[in-house]
Amino acid sequence: MKKINVRFLLTALALLTVSCGKPEKKQPGVNLADKQQGGTTNRSLPGDDDKTRDTVKWKAETGKLLSGAASVSFDPVNDTIYLFARDSVYAKNINSGKLKASGYRTGGHPVMAGNQSLFIGNWLNSARVLNYYLDRKAVALFDLHTLCWNAGFPYPDTVTDYWQTNKFYSHGDTSVYVLGGYGHYRYRNEVFRYSLNTGKWEKMNAGGDFFRPRYLSALGAAERGAYVLGGYGSAQGRQLLGARNFYDMMFYDVGSKTFRKLYDLNFDKAVTFANSMIVDEKSGLFYALAFENHKYNSSLRLIEGALHKPVFRWVGDEIPYLFNDITSFSDLFYSPKSKKLIAVTMLMKGDKTEVKLYSLMMPRHLSSGDEQPTGPGKARVELGPESALLIFGAVLFFLLFLKLHKRPL
Repeated sequence: MKKINVRFLLTALALLTVSCGKPEKKQPGVNLADKQQGGTTNRSLPGDDDKTRDTVKWKAETGKLLSGAASVSFDPVNDTIYLFARDSVYAKNINSGKLKASGYRTGGHPVMAGNQSLFIGNWLNSARVLNYYLDRKAVALFDLHTLCWNAGFPYPDTVTDYWQTNKFYSHGDTSVYVLGGYGHYRYRNEVFRYSLNTGKWEKMNAGGDFFRPRYLSALGAAERGAYVLGGYGSAQGRQLLGARNFYDMMFYDVGSKTFRKLYDLNFDKAVTFANSMIVDEKSGLFYALAFENHKYNSSLRLIEGALHKPVFRWVGDEIPYLFNDITSFSDLFYSPKSKKLIAVTMLMKGDKTEVKLYSLMMPRHLSSGDEQPTGPGKARVELGPESALLIFGAVLFFLLFLKLHKRPL
């Protein structure tokens, strides 16, 4: 039998199979750029296909016109969205779908433009929502059982310097943290803390990586602090000096009072984000709503991303969103009882606010243990039809080679 050139055979097999790793064609709505930006590689999460996108659709739940500059909050314990108007609170149960309006027992509550609400859970033996207006350092607590406010906001109404702030409740120190915002041609990067124990505000001297002044960011609370994604602003804080979109993922640590930059995402269009994002530290994933902030007839679309790797994918269809800068607001909540994501859009119209709610069953198959993010430096083997054909050809070539060089009997 003739001697087989093993080196030649192995080289041929390598050349035939190396093409299995060639880039896939870019799918609509999927980030497959693999471009180097800031020293990190952005790749998409696996599993985003046409079938998945077509079957994940948002359902319109409620549309309501409320008095005043309304705010929104979500109670995950009772599976209820609360909409706070000037004279009433509207409770929308996610499971039953019922909407109930109740007048405040303490009379009308002056809701000033730029105010926000946050569910803080059980405080002083009752479930409560905290409503704040940062310019005045004004805080009012609403008792969800008695339907009473413990305080009101002083008039006259002033134009806020802190539109679209982000906020979260820290159980560790029983405090509410507020950061970012925009007003009077300036972007903000301050971090404020309101202690429920003392009833006092404090401006934090945040250290660590530079948190660029911004608004229109998404924030997700975590065990030791909060993740902050993207936004719109400028390094100098001034609107006329290099204002642009940000796509960085930052983490604010409550204990060390520092920011840490994790990575930058790469989008093929300019987007900002709804006020909250859903963080699941156990799976290492987050969910946020992104929208184009340079047009009025915009739309919100869900992204699923990895907390510690610059990867994400688009999920589901779009939600109509009329974006008119500071008079618009959008938010995202997750109901663990109903296993639903809840999207909220708000648009101020004079002295009223138009509110719309949407729901989406949590796409569990997108975050299952079998579909983990592909991060920088990790290969993911997928054999498509072309790859399988090439491997089959390599094997056939090998068998044919052996047959031609076999010694006759």
